[in-house]
Amino acid sequence: MNLKEAQNSSRQEHGINIPSTQDHRLVLEMGPKSQPDAASPDQEDTTSTTSKPPPNLASGELINGSREKFLEICVPMFQASVTGNWAAAMVMLAQHPELVRCAITESYDTALHVAAAIKYTKQMEIFVRNLVALMDEKDLEFQNDDYNTALFLAIAAGNKEFVDIMLKKNQSLLLINGIRGRPVLYMSVLHKRYNLAKEFYDASPDLSEWSHKSRGWLIDQCVECDLFDMALRIAHDHPELAYMHGVRTLKYLARKPNAFNNRVADGNLYSRIVNSIIMYVKVGSTKKENDAVKLVRLLWTQFIKNTSRDKIDERLKSSQLLFVATEIGNTSFVVELIRIYPDVMWKTNDDKHTIFHIAVYESSSGYLQHIARDWFNEG
Repeated sequence: MNLKEAQNSSRQEHGINIPSTQDHRLVLEMGPKSQPDAASPDQEDTTSTTSKPPPNLASGELINGSREKFLEICVPMFQASVTGNWAAAMVMLAQHPELVRCAITESYDTALHVAAAIKYTKQMEIFVRNLVALMDEKDLEFQNDDYNTALFLAIAAGNKEFVDIMLKKNQSLLLINGIRGRPVLYMSVLHKRYNLAKEFYDASPDLSEWSHKSRGWLIDQCVECDLFDMALRIAHDHPELAYMHGVRTLKYLARKPNAFNNRVADGNLYSRIVNSIIMYVKVGSTKKENDAVKLVRLLWTQFIKNTSRDKIDERLKSSQLLFVATEIGNTSFVVELIRIYPDVMWKTNDDKHTIFHIAVYESSSGYLQHIARDWFNEG
């Protein structure tokens, strides 16, 4: 029986969904489904694979030795690890104590890697706790051939209890990057593990080890994963992101109308946008602002304050922020942009149309007269 057969056998015998080593790899590479151009450091990673140091692998003695030894030792340990069978694991570890620091899969996963990726149960927690107790601190730092520690697999699976057990043993795990050089904080955001992401950010809010581009990827991924409060906190802590990276982040926000509590009212799309602007001019905001609105205001204000008029025009033209939001009915976003920088109303899209043209085409010229009167003649 090889490793794959052992995995399939365990699936059938125990009636559980056991991720294979290939499953681990796919979970970490892909993350949750996102927009086609979702933020990712992979898109701009120019580091050559050949220039990277090799992963910190556990001993490959058992998986590269005789097949008889592999089947006799690795397969039973794998089965014990995926089922949380500590009694069976103790039998193997009594005979082969070196197993705690040996790879047991062909992807160089240790027993801890395998257990960390399994869905949480109390039995699995006991297994992980007992296994970690037998390991040295450095044993927890072993990576598989995708550069992931067991901590990364626990984060991807959302197993906070396993994460806490490992970090109690070795806090340095937070400093070890995983697949494609991703830090643990980025991985927790990517997989929408909010509690873990908050905990990791609290531990190092200065992001001192991060490049500017990496910080930009992080705030974009927070928006993409609807972690607006965390994105707002990062933007407050790192104001340089607003004017150096803010337009890109705003474009992600423009595509998320549901984040802004936009009301579906009577009338067509463009009428709602114009009426929202008029209402804001007359009475100000009439609803409680959420974190998405606050984030737009912070990023847009800082960008406008620190950018020349020509550069503003250039970035608006290239990003089409106003019209991206308009096309999908993100009225709150559009109103916030105009409130802070009224000149944006006169910017044109690729067809040389402003939102006024669109409003006229969609309804009647009365809207143009209405908004112009209220904007310029009142108050």
